[in-house]
Amino acid sequence: MEATEHIVLWDGQVRDQVQIELPYAKSIQNRILMLTHLYPNQVEGSIIPDSDDVRLLQNALLQQSDRVDFGMAGTSARFFTACACAMGWEGIIDGSGRGRERPLAPLIEALRSLGATIEELGEIGQFPIRVSGSGLRGGSVKVDSTQSSQFASALMMIGPKLKGGLTLYTGPEPASAPYLELTAQLMRSAGFDIGAFEAGYQIQEAPASPSVRFVLSPERDWSSVVYFVQALVLGCCNALEFLGLSAQGTQPDQALLSLIETLGVEAAASDGGWAFQRIRPPRTDQKFRTDASAWPDLAVGMAHMYQAVGMPVVLCGLHTLDLKESQRLHALHARLSLHGRAATTNPGVLELENGSVRPDRLHFDSLGDHRLAMGCAAWARFGPLRLVGAGTVSKSFPGFWTEFQRLGFDLTSGHPTVSE
Repeated sequence: MEATEHIVLWDGQVRDQVQIELPYAKSIQNRILMLTHLYPNQVEGSIIPDSDDVRLLQNALLQQSDRVDFGMAGTSARFFTACACAMGWEGIIDGSGRGRERPLAPLIEALRSLGATIEELGEIGQFPIRVSGSGLRGGSVKVDSTQSSQFASALMMIGPKLKGGLTLYTGPEPASAPYLELTAQLMRSAGFDIGAFEAGYQIQEAPASPSVRFVLSPERDWSSVVYFVQALVLGCCNALEFLGLSAQGTQPDQALLSLIETLGVEAAASDGGWAFQRIRPPRTDQKFRTDASAWPDLAVGMAHMYQAVGMPVVLCGLHTLDLKESQRLHALHARLSLHGRAATTNPGVLELENGSVRPDRLHFDSLGDHRLAMGCAAWARFGPLRLVGAGTVSKSFPGFWTEFQRLGFDLTSGHPTVSE
């Protein structure tokens, strides 16, 4: 399916129990790719490149080219930038569309302080950039992580490559802090010495000839679960099982397990993965307030779910969403305002009241954002849903529409006219 393709999705027969096969988490796969490339004598990993972002980073690391274009894959591009500087690579790193608008300046500044030669070829602090390979030195570095934790994660992963290691200061309140711990835990499991202190991490230099070789394996993606749980809450099925899903890892989106109780859903590990069951109606009698800064990738799916069931809610900590593949918070507010009262009363805050879904307003545009495309899918429960840009889900979940049809939905091509 092309990224620009439009579809019509409508409700079909309600299913009893549905099994879903999720993609592998690109957040983990991209980190495994980085570590296996930087430290081939210490780390090996089994990669399943089942999303655009993972394939882009894998190809960039493997190809012998002096120019790499990551499109809108911001995570892959940022990680590769740090890797390129540490490995002495020379060439141009670019993006397209929103990929050229997403923040990069804090990472450039930090890499330059470690000895990197980086030339901005367009707007300051954005792609495209030219990296002139000269290697990096270790020591101490500060990085502004308030816009994205990916800057710090990228530096953390190259830290063992640097002479003397790296003392990394991230500041007291980095964005999406659990992703830093995800990086640290993955590196520790690969034998790296990573210590944490109040405002950062101490990364020890890796041995030149490691005595042990570690194997890293990918995990099924928790950030994709929310879109199917939304369908469960709306009565599209009675139970879901996500094959191969495990809660033994450190994915931040496992926070979903703590959010579903108010929605009338219970979950437990099963023989095949994790099972979710609808046991009662959602609680809509009081306003729910939560800080979503630790799980920004769940926010779109959760907001659509709260709106659909009429649950009044205040979601805080969403200040980084407008720096994603789209101006995500702005787009989410505009979409939900068509179906009830949605307000952004303060920066990074989304407040929903009098939630509902109007069947006559189910015409949407993904705006090239995979999470906006998947977030509205279950609303086809209320009437035929038209979506432009349905193929953008390939960024993280190419098989999404195939799996979603297991819930009883039907899908066909449609007219691209939308109201957003």
